[in-house]
Amino acid sequence: MKKAVALLFVFLFIVIVIVKITFHSVESQTSPHDWGGIVPSDDGEYIIIYCPSCENDHVFVFEEIRLFDEHLIEIYEETLNAMFDDEWTILSEEKIIEEIDHSHLEYLHCKWVQWEGTVYNYHHFYQWEIEYFDASGNSRIFLLHNQHIRGNFSAQIRNYITDFIAQYYQEHFLHPYLEESSLASSRISVFFSRMSTCEEAHSAWEDYQRFITTSEGAIPLTRLTPENVFEIIPVNFSIHISLNEYLGIEQSNFEEYAEARIEEMISSMIDFTNGNFTAFISARTYEEARSEEARSGLGARERLIWWYYIQGERVYTGWTDQFSRDVFEVHRGVFW
Repeated sequence: MKKAVALLFVFLFIVIVIVKITFHSVESQTSPHDWGGIVPSDDGEYIIIYCPSCENDHVFVFEEIRLFDEHLIEIYEETLNAMFDDEWTILSEEKIIEEIDHSHLEYLHCKWVQWEGTVYNYHHFYQWEIEYFDASGNSRIFLLHNQHIRGNFSAQIRNYITDFIAQYYQEHFLHPYLEESSLASSRISVFFSRMSTCEEAHSAWEDYQRFITTSEGAIPLTRLTPENVFEIIPVNFSIHISLNEYLGIEQSNFEEYAEARIEEMISSMIDFTNGNFTAFISARTYEEARSEEARSGLGARERLIWWYYIQGERVYTGWTDQFSRDVFEVHRGVFW
């Protein structure tokens, strides 16, 4: 009998050990630290975020509503008067309720965010619809909001301008010269000129961002046009072109024709901007865009055709990392 009891204890011990090993194995495979994750508290008042970056648990307090109540119209009234030459109308003032998605938090890392804090379920903020008239007398709408997480006043001004200018050049130059004939697909971006690698340039850029929110430095939107944009603000264009298939033309002839067509477009933009056109442009052929080198990124710079223009003059014929520095120097004494 004693022997049977002893054997039973041994058997139970073995079973317990096997269960523990199995549980530990499963737990290690599904540990939140392996993937990051969010676990809400039972009462919904806080959440715990498992961070794969440091393997610590971070607690965020839940609150229902964050209210953005700054009245930007009153704060920046003088700047808006300067921007719109005193001719502007508030068409609407809307209180917007925005539900916040928290799922992105599990992908963040400690080095990117300040862990521990408050997480809101909803943001309440205000948006104003402002009507003004541009240099051609056309009515335009400028949307201003006070949800500074989306962008402060300076960023909203800059984004409005770059979107408007990019759309104009896409429709009036890239589309008719390249896309209507199925010659190529293209994309244009408009950037405020800045250099992140130079301390002096970074300081100048920070000052400029603040300056345009003042009445003295306000960008005159009523006088800003696609033609004079390079004279009024420090911008440059980035244009990327991908040529389509050869349309039945011999490859060398097609590429020669395409390059000539692109340069014709560039010449037209230089004339349109009264010689102030500043941009870098790249073009790649249909085969190159689909080559193994292009997909892997190997040799990509060498396989592209590059045009760099500053104030209407071509300054580089091959890839360079000096363009942003050159543009900054051209704007020195004008914008900073």
